[in-house]
Amino acid sequence: MSLRRALIPASALSAAALALPASAALDVTAATTYLTTDVTAAITAVGGALLVLSALALGFKWIKAMFFG
Repeated sequence: MSLRRALIPASALSAAALALPASAALDVTAATTYLTTDVTAAITAVGGALLVLSALALGFKWIKAMFFG
């Protein structure tokens, strides 16, 4: 790749970075609210389902061991 082809995207990227305001405030309240409510509920539901499935598997294993020694 020639130097000119590599220099044009690099200079465009640096110009775009310099054009951004240095003290831009990001509003992350919506993302934080989503993570603390919906995602937490989904993770809790999946974790509970995994615990129930593991208890069923363990119970099945114990019952199978009682019959087949």
